[in-house]
Amino acid sequence: MTTSDQPTTTPETFNPGPALRSGLNLIWDIEYADRDGVVTNRRITVKSLHGQKYPKFAKAWCHLRNEERHFDLYNIQSATEVLSGQQIPVTYQLLTFLNDQATRWHPVEPPISLTITDAEGRVWLFKAEHVRAFQSSATIRGHGQVIKSDKQRKWSGTKSFYANMCQSIAFTETGEDVGDIDAFLSSLV
Repeated sequence: MTTSDQPTTTPETFNPGPALRSGLNLIWDIEYADRDGVVTNRRITVKSLHGQKYPKFAKAWCHLRNEERHFDLYNIQSATEVLSGQQIPVTYQLLTFLNDQATRWHPVEPPISLTITDAEGRVWLFKAEHVRAFQSSATIRGHGQVIKSDKQRKWSGTKSFYANMCQSIAFTETGEDVGDIDAFLSSLV
């Protein structure tokens, strides 16, 4: 550990403030200036944002140092989201930016045919056309129909499913289960 990499406080006394957003798994490439002004290029995986009213620190895995760290957002000179290549506004606008990203529906290209068993035990044939991921939950939207239900009423049309509404999701063509539902839906974004 270089002198400029040493924390200014001990881990027992450092308090980044309350988590304003948690459950994140954002991979950023950043230019980071330490407290001595030394700039390094790093890849970090952001887990949560901390502060009072606005984010001040990012709790993240630092791929350069191979450990979890708190990054002062004011010391990040630039940040690029690795998956999209999009520049990240590391300012008080960061929460707005993340909320806008999360609430935007992304097309699933090509649409995926899924068989979904919902929390009430109904089985749906579903064509996922759009997806969005927000914090630790994902949502899919598309067209479907109930093919198995204890109730007389059948349903077909546009429907949205939150990941926590699904007992299981499988690919209709193969019957293969997708595994971790949140991870699968988030991977479609």
